[in-house]
Amino acid sequence: MTRALLIFPLMLFMSASVYAQTDTLVWHDGIQLQAGDFRNKSPEQHLDISYHFEYQLMPGSFYRWTPVFRSRAVFNRKTSSMGESTTRDALRYAQVVFDLYGLHVLRLESKVYDMGSLGGYLFKAEDEIAYRIREAEKDLEKEIEKLNREIQQAVNMGESTNRVFSEWEEKIKSSLKTTDRIRLLEETGWGMSFFIGMGHSLLSGKTGACFTDPTALSLGLQLDDKKRSRFGVDIRLGANKTLQLLQFKGDWEKGLRTNLANIEFTYGYKVPVKKILFVPYGGLAVNEFSPRKSDNSDKRRIDGYSPVVGLEFNHFVAGINKNPRETVKFFYKCKASYNPSNFVRSIAGPQLNFSLTLGFDTVPKRLKMVREPAAG
Repeated sequence: MTRALLIFPLMLFMSASVYAQTDTLVWHDGIQLQAGDFRNKSPEQHLDISYHFEYQLMPGSFYRWTPVFRSRAVFNRKTSSMGESTTRDALRYAQVVFDLYGLHVLRLESKVYDMGSLGGYLFKAEDEIAYRIREAEKDLEKEIEKLNREIQQAVNMGESTNRVFSEWEEKIKSSLKTTDRIRLLEETGWGMSFFIGMGHSLLSGKTGACFTDPTALSLGLQLDDKKRSRFGVDIRLGANKTLQLLQFKGDWEKGLRTNLANIEFTYGYKVPVKKILFVPYGGLAVNEFSPRKSDNSDKRRIDGYSPVVGLEFNHFVAGINKNPRETVKFFYKCKASYNPSNFVRSIAGPQLNFSLTLGFDTVPKRLKMVREPAAG
């Protein structure tokens, strides 16, 4: 290595800022810098390598905090330059420093993982992580200073720097093999969704001969497990009229304004296709006809219990993912269900229900760090 390379003003920025630039390289195992990666045409040699970290403290019980830490080493091609030097040693030096940053990131993540659950107030947990970061920065600075010192000594003694680079390359390679990797695992819990809109029912058979088809307010609540199951309660509160005189616990005159309450208790299987979710389902339906204007003394009720099958179509239109503890999505839902017979006393008949609703679902989530043992 030439003395000119040794005395260039090396700038190694240790920064926690987020790099929004696209003209960067993020360190990973096996990445190799090329001469074309130094896009700054400055006559001075300059390395712009930084690391970016971010973390969350997931709350537990009794003032316990579990850190979720992410970090990366970044090489900025736009601001890095080789200057007037085109020697292989200049490229090897940049590669060694970049790899040291990458190794530093892996070690820092491992140290934060080893901290485990932190006790005390939130600011105390943040101080402990900040301390680990400062200590890791000092370790990295010492290694880079040692590298520069050994290179300078070799040049002063008129020796080739090839031995120094080879030793450091082998040292880093060995350390990477024995350093554990930390990855982030996202765990989700049961999801819950709520929806509201309008519905309509088509009454057939004897039921259709006695009542008009009701238009209804439709609303419901659903619970989703971690896999494919969906449990739902769908309620439709409709308004219609009688088409003839009926005798059930009293007189139902023709043209009487009535209500139809329909409740479905269902189990479905989710079939996701990108932003669309299909859910075929089955379950139990409860139907009740009653006069629209009645008091507690009015006993006129006609009810029935029946099986129900159906299909719902969900399309997700927007989402909110800013909260680290939950994901919220908005959707519209088209739903159709069929009762082979509503078993409403002696006027039973098939019943077909439709609804169009808007809603949102929320899924609790939890990030955690997982250790992957080193391959070496």
